[in-house]
Amino acid sequence: LIIPVYTANMPEAESVLVDLIALPSKNPQKFYQRRNDAVFLGEDDLEKARFWHQPIDLYKTPLSWLKNGAKGSCVLDWPEACHTLIDFNEINGEDKRHTDLIRGFLTDYLMFKLPVISETPKANIENYEEKILEKA
Repeated sequence: LIIPVYTANMPEAESVLVDLIALPSKNPQKFYQRRNDAVFLGEDDLEKARFWHQPIDLYKTPLSWLKNGAKGSCVLDWPEACHTLIDFNEINGEDKRHTDLIRGFLTDYLMFKLPVISETPKANIENYEEKILEKA
């Protein structure tokens, strides 16, 4: 089974074919991307939910996304998907295990993005204060 992946429909532009997803008949839970350019299946639903601040339903695999009427979205590239998913107030996973996986990916992403926060060395603060007082 081959699934074409398009960009989201936007008012100012037509959707564009981005990639092809192949599901092997012997193991349809696994998938392959032709170009590895697609991040999501169901980008239209994803963008609508993000724009309207609504929850998004995520499916574990392209096959489960298809079985659910190609509604919601399916992540194809987790590291890239985190940039988008972090904007949602609510994400619905397919089941408890999938929900935990989503939470884990987003938590790791946020922890990686946090800056290192440390106390400024006291000597630097004192030198800075002295320089300000000297100028005054």
